[in-house]
Amino acid sequence: MPETIGGQRNPFLDLQTLANPSGAYVATLGKNWEEFYAAKRSSSTRKRERRQLKHLAEHGEIRFVDVDDRKDIARTLDTLIGQKTSSFARMGVENIFARPGYREFFLDVATDPGTRELIHVSRLDVGGRTAAANLGLRFRACYYLILSSYHDGELARLGPGRAHLHELLRHAIDRGFQRFDFTIGDEPYKRDWSDIELRLHDHLAAVTIQGWLVMAMMTAFRRAKRFIKQTPAMWHAFSKARALAGLIGPR
Repeated sequence: MPETIGGQRNPFLDLQTLANPSGAYVATLGKNWEEFYAAKRSSSTRKRERRQLKHLAEHGEIRFVDVDDRKDIARTLDTLIGQKTSSFARMGVENIFARPGYREFFLDVATDPGTRELIHVSRLDVGGRTAAANLGLRFRACYYLILSSYHDGELARLGPGRAHLHELLRHAIDRGFQRFDFTIGDEPYKRDWSDIELRLHDHLAAVTIQGWLVMAMMTAFRRAKRFIKQTPAMWHAFSKARALAGLIGPR
């Protein structure tokens, strides 16, 4: 949980808490995409990204698709989940969509007519392929990036995920959003765009002896994870080892 709710201190911080291993990152958006982009990326970086976009276009017409049709939303989410599953395998981390009900939950939320004003699904098509996709939330003046994925085949080296993110940021600015919340996770690209870092806190409580034992193990694990993540050399080595374990592990 964050330290503040709106402009006020989170009252739940009066409980016994510990620091979450990860932070969350928010970008304050401007009124113009080109100005925002120039402020966040150097001229040499922008030149390189334009060159990659040009090479990406050699594989087919590039289109940012704002998905509205219910069946198309379901198809896009299926592609996103498939791409995300491949990404989890490459990184050697647990596939959350293998947990009971997770896949169904996201599909239900995305296709429910009652949540259409809150949910935003989009994709970046290159020719006939979905090069990248996302599911986001739109609430008040903030766009929340919840799930995102990209094609891990021959297009991966041309930055389809980055190109899609550019279009998402443009989409948010054009529709008057003031903030773009990348949500939890310490991926370097989030720091590139964000000017706000949210410190997050956990509260764990137990009511039985068995629960206390589980809580003690969880607390120790989260403290160790935070220490590793806050030590760049250790986190880099851990990430490499985790990815290698994912490659050689059972499929």
